[in-house]
Amino acid sequence: RGTPLEKGAIVIGMDGAKRMDATVLVCSEQGYGKRSDVNDYRFTRRGGKGVITMKATDKTGKILAIKEVVDNDDLIAVTKGGLVIRQHVSDIRVMGRNTQGVRLVHLNEGDLVAGLANVPADEDEEIEKLEGASDKPKGPPEAKQGDIFKS
Repeated sequence: RGTPLEKGAIVIGMDGAKRMDATVLVCSEQGYGKRSDVNDYRFTRRGGKGVITMKATDKTGKILAIKEVVDNDDLIAVTKGGLVIRQHVSDIRVMGRNTQGVRLVHLNEGDLVAGLANVPADEDEEIEKLEGASDKPKGPPEAKQGDIFKS
């Protein structure tokens, strides 16, 4: 057992800091999030109750994701309404561990964040190299029969 969970609680993620200048990024379903320094977290032993990462309120909603990020990474958020937003991690300021956070994603009325992905800088560079090696001009992908697009 890693940690005893209270009734109704679930584990949303887990990550270990692998990069030297890493920070911990969390995001809530209402689009709030923040970055915290890894050194702000104390070590816990097996069976520990954990460490508070973000104050979850009615305004912020439930915590949706936790990621290890560095300044050079990009963040991709997808909403339940189909909105996809990409932003630089360096645009999100580092703040205290036990705070509410700031607005990361501006949502439409009734929409929620569905998922969050981290695009590490080294992966982004690899993608650019592959795209540069292609004979095709860069631009949006061509539509094929059966593709679904949402406006």
